[in-house]
Amino acid sequence: MLWNVALTQIPSGMAGVFLNLITLFTAMWALMTGETITVSQIVGALVIIGGVMLTALSKRGDGNHVEADVSREV
Repeated sequence: MLWNVALTQIPSGMAGVFLNLITLFTAMWALMTGETITVSQIVGALVIIGGVMLTALSKRGDGNHVEADVSREV
């Protein structure tokens, strides 16, 4: 439900990046229920957070992106 609301607010390409956070929320839930988290899971979480941050910051409209011309006839 919240996903559909998010898609009305931001482009789908940007929203798709945040799908990677599902694994982080799962790990947080595991911590709250008493599961143990390994070092490799922590490293993976840091990689996910870094990737989402890099993608979100690069898509903030810096003007350096190229848009496809889909109106051109072949």
